[in-house]
Amino acid sequence: MNDVTLSGDLHTVDEDVLTIIESSTETGLRLNTDKCEIISEDFTEMDTLATFRDFTRVNKQDMTILGAPVLKGKAQDKAIQDKIEDLTRAVEHLAHIQAHDTLVILKNSLAIPKLLYLLRTSECAGNPLLRRFDDAVPTGLINILNLDLNDDQCLQASLPVGDGGLGIRSDEILAPSAFLSSAASTFLLQQFILPGSTWMLGDPSVESTESLWTHLANSAKPAQHTEHIQKAWDGPVAAHHRNLILSRVPSDVDKARLLAGASPHSGDWLQAPPITAVELKLSDEVSWQQWPGDWVATLVNHTRAHVESQWTLLGCMDYPVVEALPDNNVTII
Repeated sequence: MNDVTLSGDLHTVDEDVLTIIESSTETGLRLNTDKCEIISEDFTEMDTLATFRDFTRVNKQDMTILGAPVLKGKAQDKAIQDKIEDLTRAVEHLAHIQAHDTLVILKNSLAIPKLLYLLRTSECAGNPLLRRFDDAVPTGLINILNLDLNDDQCLQASLPVGDGGLGIRSDEILAPSAFLSSAASTFLLQQFILPGSTWMLGDPSVESTESLWTHLANSAKPAQHTEHIQKAWDGPVAAHHRNLILSRVPSDVDKARLLAGASPHSGDWLQAPPITAVELKLSDEVSWQQWPGDWVATLVNHTRAHVESQWTLLGCMDYPVVEALPDNNVTII
């Protein structure tokens, strides 16, 4: 056993700690007081109790449990700020490796995957620092794609691959869905741990996060039997933002490209590992062009003797564009 958490008034916790210490010979559990923490708003009475003499004193606002900040405030801000600094530093280093590898690493390791535990365990939705984390992601994308991105293009990139995006999710948009699904999946466990007198009390953190989610999704809550599934919350949010992009495209051709980007299998190349031996890795001699609709890699490689596999990739990506056009006489350049 590595961690144990006790709660209650000071004297109750004191008695519980003494019980653990006195029964250590029977249980085999020994407290490492150098790593023990006592969390409170007022430490005045601590000096009268020898039990807590070697415990580290932590203010309530700085409280974390298993790395998750319990309350909004300094602890949560510090945790997010640390993630921002880690991402910023990593994006700088990514400039030294190949673009396709950079895209895979940013999508699958450095962006949301590094923050998801925090989003699921702490009420982060609405924290202004999430916007700063989001702002660090386009810097990496600009280096990968070698082009500037406007707000709608950044929003499209943050959509799931199945909705025509790059799958590099926005933490500001994903945060409510992540927290609400986590809260729902642990609801029964919370009831088992907490006193029965608290069961009928509402959870203010869930209520405020649901309000933010409703604003992002413009939709009704998921059915109760699916509330524990993050995708059930995230799906309506992604669909709403995709519809916002569709409503702002300037022409039918641009709208067709966006619809094509969300068609089945059009984003499969984003899920493929960049393995050179089986022709799945794009060369750095690639010009990335982004229309309002879909992400197209125009492969330019003058050193290869055969380009059949490259043209096959282009053909697979262009076919859904043609199918989605309202007028098949429109020429694609």
